[in-house]
Amino acid sequence: MTSLVATLDDAVRAVVVRRLRRLDQWSVIKLVLGLLGAARAYRRLRQIMRTTGLRRWAFTTAMPLLKQLPPVRKELEEGQAKVRADLEGVLFRDLTAPRLELPAKGTPQAELLQLMEKRHELDRKYWEDGTITGAVYHGEREHMDFVGKVYGQFAFFNPLHASLHPATRQMDAEVVAMVLRMCAAAAAAAAAAAPPHGSRRVMGGGALQAMKTYRDWGSATRGAGHYFGIEAVDVAHVRSLIDSNTVALVGSAPQFATGTIDPIEARPPNLAPAVARPPSELAELAEARGIGLHVDCCLGGFVVPFMAAAGSPPPHGFDFTVRGVTTISCDPHKYGFAPKGASVLMFRSKELRHHMYTFATEWTGATPSAPLPRPAPRLSPLAAAPRALSPSCPATGHRHRGSAPLDAAAPLPGGIYATPTMLGSRPGGVVAATWAAMMRYGEAGYVEPTATRTCEAGYVESTAQIVGATRRIAEAIPTAIPTIGGLELVGRADACVVAFGAKQGSGLNCYSVADCLKEIGGWELATLQNPAAVHLAVTLPTAKNATRFVDELRAAVRSEPEKYKGGSAGLYGMASSLPTSFIEETAKVYLDTMTACPESHK
Repeated sequence: MTSLVATLDDAVRAVVVRRLRRLDQWSVIKLVLGLLGAARAYRRLRQIMRTTGLRRWAFTTAMPLLKQLPPVRKELEEGQAKVRADLEGVLFRDLTAPRLELPAKGTPQAELLQLMEKRHELDRKYWEDGTITGAVYHGEREHMDFVGKVYGQFAFFNPLHASLHPATRQMDAEVVAMVLRMCAAAAAAAAAAAPPHGSRRVMGGGALQAMKTYRDWGSATRGAGHYFGIEAVDVAHVRSLIDSNTVALVGSAPQFATGTIDPIEARPPNLAPAVARPPSELAELAEARGIGLHVDCCLGGFVVPFMAAAGSPPPHGFDFTVRGVTTISCDPHKYGFAPKGASVLMFRSKELRHHMYTFATEWTGATPSAPLPRPAPRLSPLAAAPRALSPSCPATGHRHRGSAPLDAAAPLPGGIYATPTMLGSRPGGVVAATWAAMMRYGEAGYVEPTATRTCEAGYVESTAQIVGATRRIAEAIPTAIPTIGGLELVGRADACVVAFGAKQGSGLNCYSVADCLKEIGGWELATLQNPAAVHLAVTLPTAKNATRFVDELRAAVRSEPEKYKGGSAGLYGMASSLPTSFIEETAKVYLDTMTACPESHK
């Protein structure tokens, strides 16, 4: 066999050398460059065919030119104007004391508090009756007032400055430890290994930072992958799409759209979570290929871990008890009932976590929390004294009056900037309020008689309420109510989301049904596409209205929802027939309007 290979190698070599001898050096260079270009083009074409498809790619590529044609531009602008007018009617309807510039004189505190109380009540107006999907997960004033009070106490503290705010730093670490225990304690006990590690970050997406970690690890979820040039993959085609460029797989527990828990690891429902299990499905693929597996548990992070204790075990393993899972993201600001901006990213190993850290080793300053000076030989006298950095700007040489002179022969003064996340400063109020919310709730709640209640439920009980309501709604949609037989579930209602669409040939439009539900009962459902569907993310406020939702869904279908041609039905019906770039133009109008004041928007 070896001699045959050697013979073929000699034969091919002789042919190639004979052909190349006929070419001059420049021609050889052009040939090599041409082959490299062809290989690159083939790789790109193969990538397009496996992801977006050639036709869609060509259409999307041509759209910027098409949109510049006068007839197309005119049609697009007219459509945007209509969308803008509709949005302004909704987003600008409740303005209170509009202001576009600073007041000439400061406003009295009592006057501001009166205005803020009015705005506070306004921001409770549209969800307090429990007819919206997601958004507000707890809702009771007593809990929100308690969490808000703690938030205010720590609002001006920053965990980046760990030595200045030791209590904030402690709570930051303890939130991570408690969430890790929810997802990792069983794994550590079963494997007798070092426990996984976590990192807390505020106002930063877990999936986004996880993808940054995997990219830097070198071994997507679409939103996170977009920021780093990483492609997301469809779970149905994962096995065929994994190649040398794949850095990680992503599974959800549950998916935001349908509520389905991805097959991160299949296991018998009666198998205790604490038992070590052989990997399969996504975990098996990730482990076999030596790549990461991120579990997006942001939505279900405080539901899925408690489902077994609540009497409804999840259909699949999802946490660090599953070999192959390397990172998990979890949002306490959802079903953990913490304030917005609270999120935790967990890692199986400290080595992997280090790839999420952000360093600026050539920074020209130092943080008060950890003034890490550069080694002495590289420091100027100015850099050795951090207080002298503030009067002047070393990068520009500009000096403020009274500043010390710079040593022209020495390197620029500097320090080392290090943060455990992509963010720098983070609000201590979110950290403290998250810790307080988790401590107040606990697994099983607590008993503390008050004027309004005698017992606060814990996460096990809240999970039982939410999962129970979700499954009652899911069971009712296709079977229990003959009159709405034209609807069907989309995905599985595994945890806290139920999604449904219209059966093919039923004559129903699910978007029209959603608009009709809004008219009848004030229900605000999330609209989905590809396939067309709507969903309800069940929260504590909506769980109390599960029976009402089913009744009003029946009424919506009976009331000829096809008469609702506008609203979501019109928008999403149009979107399904338009190229992505046209839909993005409409999304820009929404974002422009959402972030504008009326006068500045004209």
